[in-house]
Amino acid sequence: MMKKLIVLGIVVTMVMGFAAMASAAPPASWAVQLRATLSGLSAGNATFGTKATTGDVFSGTDGDAAYSPASGTWAEIYSSVADASSVVQLAKTDYKAPLTAANDSLATAKVWNLGIIASGAGTVSLIGWIPSSLKIADTKLVVDLYQGSQLLYAFNDVQKTGTSTAPNLTAITFNYDGQNPVALKLVAFEGGTPILPEPGSLVALFSGLVGLVGFGIRRRK
Repeated sequence: MMKKLIVLGIVVTMVMGFAAMASAAPPASWAVQLRATLSGLSAGNATFGTKATTGDVFSGTDGDAAYSPASGTWAEIYSSVADASSVVQLAKTDYKAPLTAANDSLATAKVWNLGIIASGAGTVSLIGWIPSSLKIADTKLVVDLYQGSQLLYAFNDVQKTGTSTAPNLTAITFNYDGQNPVALKLVAFEGGTPILPEPGSLVALFSGLVGLVGFGIRRRK
């Protein structure tokens, strides 16, 4: 009877441990939406984030959508991302694979290389928001918008969502020369202390449980 109770305890502990690891994993889907305008006119929203079914290359089947030039007076922001053949695509919607674990290092970050273009030279304006349907639920996730090394905006209040009429990021302006895209980067990474147990900790845990089994069997004999 004692042996059965010990084995049952081990099984319950393992199930709870794996459930905790699954719950600690970063959320599969989140997004930030950005909109660029020239003279108050825009070619629409762009969406950048992660999704469970995606990879880090451009693929229409993953929900990525190609950029297409608009007509008239407009400004637009897009992502430059290679496809499976290493051909660079311009994407108006660009989802990447989710982060796999909490980590302090920018080396594990997801990076979107963004550009703003417009139908002519002038002052372009950029706004951004977290849509409620794709809210960033992971409080450890950091999503930053950069121009070069300058941090323009941090989507750090991850529970706060917005819309195009009530954006989280209010207007930032840039001078567009009519030829060279305004280059930006959107960077997402896990900040703080890792939540997932280290492999060494798991080995120690399971070794201890095996030891308990042996101790129980020995006492029974």
